[in-house]
Amino acid sequence: MIFEEENNKFKINPDYFTFQVEINNKMRIILIDWLLGICNKLKFKEETFFTTIYIIDAYLSKKFIKRKNFQLLGVTSLFISTKINEIFFGRVKDYAFATDNAYEERDILKMEIDIARTLNFNFLVPTCLSFFQIYSKKIGFNDDSEASKFGKFLIQNFLMSSKCFKYNYSIISIACCFLIMKLFGNIIFLNNDLFGKDNLPIIEECAKTICNVIVEILN
Repeated sequence: MIFEEENNKFKINPDYFTFQVEINNKMRIILIDWLLGICNKLKFKEETFFTTIYIIDAYLSKKFIKRKNFQLLGVTSLFISTKINEIFFGRVKDYAFATDNAYEERDILKMEIDIARTLNFNFLVPTCLSFFQIYSKKIGFNDDSEASKFGKFLIQNFLMSSKCFKYNYSIISIACCFLIMKLFGNIIFLNNDLFGKDNLPIIEECAKTICNVIVEILN
């Protein structure tokens, strides 16, 4: 069955762009793509990237940010995420350097405190990747399989779109499983109630949204 995510301290406000008047979805896409590039270059764990996205969106759900500090929020969120997920998370000056020294070390440390207070230190949240790994194992996909890699690709790209805000992380993850099982010819999902038949409408809706977002990205 689908995991329930009823704890409000982990909720993302799907309408936060209504009061974040100095930033927009295009800027968010550019920021996340930039952070993904850093994660890939430094060979950080996949979970580091997904936790970074959560921290960014959770902060923006609760507090207004100025355009000039948006990249600072992104790099500081990455800094916090590496502390949680990585053995070697680097020095503060390394993250300042990643921004071409647009920010100083003290700026990152100050933002780190602000993020921690705003989120009440609630950084440990099951991400889309966490849910996807659980569901893919239940279905029988190996983590190194092409199907599993494609599912992660879908999740990564969907989380760049503000359309993802409508759905809980668990729904996004199972919708990606739904898509890869259809694409890879596995119909077990449709013939059992492992994820609950009552959840199929929202899963199918999310799956269609994911497909539309991927098409938009490819275009």
